[in-house]
Amino acid sequence: MPYTVELSKAVFYMPSIKDEYNYLKRTLGKDPAEMIKTGTSNVDYARNFNPDAFELITEVPYYHDLRIEDTAYYWRSTRR
Repeated sequence: MPYTVELSKAVFYMPSIKDEYNYLKRTLGKDPAEMIKTGTSNVDYARNFNPDAFELITEVPYYHDLRIEDTAYYWRSTRR
């Protein structure tokens, strides 16, 4: 999202639907309501009662390691 705000390295402000609407209005030149098909988030609702409410979303990094492809027999169970 080109309109997000970086708070720190790898930490971004979670934009609201209002942020998305305003960005689309500035860049498209037409009514963004015709394009937006979703509602807002729970943190937007919470900010109606406490403007300092925040939300923390974490993402699992995608990675690849050649050891994942090793299908050789392993004597120890990986299930617990």
